[in-house]
Amino acid sequence: MCGIAGFIGKERSDAPLMGARLGGALAHRGPDGEGCQTLLVGDQHVTLVHRRLAILDLTSAAAQPMHDADTGNWVTFNGEIYNYRALKRDLENRGYVFKTHSDTEVLLKAYAEFGDACVHRLRGMFAFAIWDARRRRAFCAVDRFSIKPFYYTHRDGTFTFASEVRALLHAGVVPRAIDEYACVSFFSYGSVQAPRTIVQHVLALLPAQTLVLDADTNTVTIDTYWTPQAGKETAYEDVNTALNASVTEHLVSDVPLGLFLSGGVDSSALAVLTHRTQAADLHAFNISFDERAYSEGAYARQIGERFCSSYTEIVLSASEVSAMLSDTLKAMDQPTIDGVNAYAISKAVRARGIKAVLSGQGGDEVFGGYPNFSRLPKWAGVATLHRHVPSKARALYAPLVARMAPIGAARDKVAQLVAQRHSMDSLYALSRQLFTPDAIADSLPNAPCTMTLIDERADASSFFNAVSLMEMRGYLANTLLRDGDVMSMAHGLEVRVPFLDHRLVETVWSLPEHAKMHATLPKPALLQAVKDDLPPELYLRKKMGFTFPWDMWLRNELAEELHSTFDDTPSAEAIGLSLHTTRKLYSDFLSGTHGITWSRVWAPYVLLRWVRENVLV
Repeated sequence: MCGIAGFIGKERSDAPLMGARLGGALAHRGPDGEGCQTLLVGDQHVTLVHRRLAILDLTSAAAQPMHDADTGNWVTFNGEIYNYRALKRDLENRGYVFKTHSDTEVLLKAYAEFGDACVHRLRGMFAFAIWDARRRRAFCAVDRFSIKPFYYTHRDGTFTFASEVRALLHAGVVPRAIDEYACVSFFSYGSVQAPRTIVQHVLALLPAQTLVLDADTNTVTIDTYWTPQAGKETAYEDVNTALNASVTEHLVSDVPLGLFLSGGVDSSALAVLTHRTQAADLHAFNISFDERAYSEGAYARQIGERFCSSYTEIVLSASEVSAMLSDTLKAMDQPTIDGVNAYAISKAVRARGIKAVLSGQGGDEVFGGYPNFSRLPKWAGVATLHRHVPSKARALYAPLVARMAPIGAARDKVAQLVAQRHSMDSLYALSRQLFTPDAIADSLPNAPCTMTLIDERADASSFFNAVSLMEMRGYLANTLLRDGDVMSMAHGLEVRVPFLDHRLVETVWSLPEHAKMHATLPKPALLQAVKDDLPPELYLRKKMGFTFPWDMWLRNELAEELHSTFDDTPSAEAIGLSLHTTRKLYSDFLSGTHGITWSRVWAPYVLLRWVRENVLV
């Protein structure tokens, strides 16, 4: 786990200085080492930058950027390849000789043998750039779920990339200017939907994408190398095999491993499955609150004390969160309504000497834990009923139907559901909507009046698989994984996600529909594997999710901070945000009127603070 960066373009005298700036901006991601390699290739400068967090092969031999003397290729690589040992044996049988015990060298040799197709053989989380010396091109890729990020800009004949958007900003590669379409995307969903980023001219690779930069023609080509597919029908036994294989592979480490243990089904299942392998000791960590209604500590303690080698509960108060809020917002790579929880627990875990942890992220998306898995098929039925009704008629009776829903976001969504024509992907976008288009127009009066939809055409023959794909490509990739990466790496902590294994995903997708959903039990395909070891009250209770008591804190301990930020005229002007609308929104939240949720107040606050930290500097 590391930070990577680099650039390729016309020869420039400041290449070493630019490399140093990029590396310095990523120093927090790699406290164990740094490297920068600049090559002069004809009239082109090729610079690769690396900041190292050592997890596998802790020796200096595994330092990066790494060079393959046989091919002349170079690589800067972020992540872990969990099947690197098996891949290494295969390459050794083909005649390759290795000098290190690192997965980085395996990646270099795999590219030498298989070329661009090497990504099909990799299992893990990764983002990398390989300079192909013979073909004079950069081959870049991200893993199948975008667990590891890759941001890039291609301007004025120079291609520049980095693990974080802010690195490109702080190195002066792009102007400090907000993308107005990204602002609409942020208000729509609470995070900017890739490939856009909050910064103009900076884009993100999507899950399972490769990018080739041809230095001779200065052209970029992007391809997708994987989309999950259901195959021959599977059974629970196949799921159990895939689960055990993925968990076992994720335990490969040369440093002690921790576990984010929330007390929910996903992280509890990881504790049980890891315990069964007897392959590693897990040190479990849970965050709880004085506000007991938001805490799952009692459930986490049962699991942690039984299945982990140690269990630590960290109780956070509003004052403690308030004290770390400034540092949290400074660590935020792009504005998001999530992320503070990941920052807090990552800080606590790293302070206790742990450098790598397992997380249950992906469990809800793969095994059907979100309400959308039951909600969207119903919405699709409603949309079908109204499909042949003239649009003017739908517009007339939509507000009447919406009045049957509770005031607030639910009522707004019902009105849009009835009034508009919908596809499966637009239904998903509606379900994840934070602000309506009208509300966005009020908040951003000069922004483009369009919503950025999550464009995923899933196989509608399986509602489960369709929702699973959209959740993986939407909320998971653009919020949970993005925030998990940047907030953990702010403390030099690696987060591993065993549920995000492509073989496991396709095994679950290939189950018959009745095996994926149950009337009373959550995530039956996962639960059946660990149910006998979990207390029934853990999985029969209502799903909580790992969130802070924001609804209380934004009314009390953090109220002064919000009032002050909602008077930040320079930041608002840089965004095009109406402070009048924002103050009215906060006033309605405080008074409890109009069904305003905490997240709709938190969103403009985070955006204003992000702009203050990263644009107006």
